[in-house]
Amino acid sequence: MDPSDIFSTVASIAGGVTLGTLLTWIISYSLGKRILPKLLNSLSENPEVVKAIQTLKTKSNEETVQTMVLHSEKLRRQISSSAEIEIDYEKCDGCLNCVDICPFGVFRVEEKKIIPSHSEKCHLCLACEMECPSQAIKITEKPLMNKLTPLEK
Repeated sequence: MDPSDIFSTVASIAGGVTLGTLLTWIISYSLGKRILPKLLNSLSENPEVVKAIQTLKTKSNEETVQTMVLHSEKLRRQISSSAEIEIDYEKCDGCLNCVDICPFGVFRVEEKKIIPSHSEKCHLCLACEMECPSQAIKITEKPLMNKLTPLEK
């Protein structure tokens, strides 16, 4: 076999592998962009998945949660921003998903109405906005200009 034939064969294989990998990435990305939101929506409506998530939530390691909250509070002090929480009461059906899903206790129920009583605790995770089936919650960030400081120990 001639060295140019060997080089040609190796180059063809390498080119084919590269092209195949690139096409796989492109197809995966485009399918993921279309399918992933539908998959997540269908999973969030599955009672078994919801129950599993709630079980994990209740059995989570308390120390880990406290550490995460502590670090997020330190970061929040460094880069302060506040959330503006708007609730469209005409759309709100009172399902209480926002109260259940919010890990920071931002919402409370008053006279069968959801009230964002602790918006200063909002960490802008958007879980309540994404979980609201009637799309009644809108969270926007109001940046505050604070000087950045190193993390406290």
